[in-house]
Amino acid sequence: MSLWAVYEFERKLLNACRLMTERGLRVDDALRRERIAALASRAAPLEAEAAELVRALPQERLTKRELFYKTKTCKTCRNGKKKRLTCAVCGGAGKAETFEFNFDSPQQLADVLYRVLKLPVRTRDNKITTDEEALQSLAALDKSGLVVKALQFRKLSTMREIYERFAPALDNRVRSVFNPAGTLTGRLSSRGAFYVEASTNLQNPPAFEAGRDPLYEVRGVVTPSDGHVFLYADLSQAEARVVACLTRDEALLARWQAPTWNIHKWTGSHFFGRLEEEIVKGSFEYFISKQTRHARNYREGDGRFWRYINSMSDLTGFAITQKQAKEFGQKYLTLHPGLEVWWVEVEAKLRAEQPLTTAFGRSCNFWPRLDSEAVDSDTLQSAIAYEPQSTIADLLNTGLLAVIAAEDSSFRVVHQIHDAILVEVRSGLVRSVAAKIKRLLERPLTVRGYDLMIPAEVFVGPKNWAELERV
Repeated sequence: MSLWAVYEFERKLLNACRLMTERGLRVDDALRRERIAALASRAAPLEAEAAELVRALPQERLTKRELFYKTKTCKTCRNGKKKRLTCAVCGGAGKAETFEFNFDSPQQLADVLYRVLKLPVRTRDNKITTDEEALQSLAALDKSGLVVKALQFRKLSTMREIYERFAPALDNRVRSVFNPAGTLTGRLSSRGAFYVEASTNLQNPPAFEAGRDPLYEVRGVVTPSDGHVFLYADLSQAEARVVACLTRDEALLARWQAPTWNIHKWTGSHFFGRLEEEIVKGSFEYFISKQTRHARNYREGDGRFWRYINSMSDLTGFAITQKQAKEFGQKYLTLHPGLEVWWVEVEAKLRAEQPLTTAFGRSCNFWPRLDSEAVDSDTLQSAIAYEPQSTIADLLNTGLLAVIAAEDSSFRVVHQIHDAILVEVRSGLVRSVAAKIKRLLERPLTVRGYDLMIPAEVFVGPKNWAELERV
């Protein structure tokens, strides 16, 4: 695909982007506000529990005791020598020492984690830190439970911010401004803009968190227009299938021919030496298998993978050590030896300053920072992810254009999420529209000589974007 062809394709996408922005997503604002209040009410007792936990720890280890203990003087008697003796408010105390603990205080949290609990000190730019990444790395090491509580508290704060971003305009809709040229892979970017009221990035509503806690299901406040239902169509395990072609993993491609085959159960059976039927959704084994595949296909390092798994420990209850992260990575490479061969091929192209080209002919040049031994890891990781992500971006966007071209009074596209689209459909026409959308999204593709047809899975949401059932 020449630069001109890319330009022409993205120009075609402009109208689709404009339509989705104009249409927006309808929001149940009462429910949105209700959930914001619920998140706030859940945060308060969590911080109180943490304060009790900290207070029960050896206080003599605190190096900054003044941060935790505050002396408050009675406002009535002001601790006067005579007045306090008859003061009914303070009972003669005059003043009292109170204990306070605040998760939002980095100094307090650092003193407890690194001085009292004696956890390994984490730094950033040569300064002690208690940021989210630091907490994630400490989750498996902390036996007190404070780190998990801190992560839970921050998750609540993050979720409140996301719900606040979904505040609708007067027509009860929230919008996003899509840019077809906003990424190097061809994915649409999504953001808010000053010229579009109540607009924000709508492509990243939390999905994993929602599966663990209904209060985190932001998609639940997005509802179809009156007389309509949602259809959500996504390309099933799309990038993983492209990776299988790029790594020439014919055995894996063959297994996908069985409609009911579950790749994460299969991975888990190899990781943990158990039968596939014993690897059940929601278990530690299933979770680790799924997350390892998503991360390691693109050469994510052991350290980053370790922190990522622990970042969700407040929701999953699962945390791993660095040693475990390394072991899972090694097992995955044993299962898919073609990955390392592919990575080397990509690095060789970067060293030779050759462009990476997808099945759609879209090319991208990467200009890495080279040292005496290897391409810098960040550039290499981006280059490895480029071809699968770009291929699926162009595949989905080609299908998006076809679906919009086929629109009639029975349905309309309202949103795009990288490898999926959200459609409003008139009630009673679900099956016929679902079949049409599935047919338009499923397109033949050839990747490294392998013919590929990535299946589109279609789900219906009668009430909202969250409660979906397979059509």
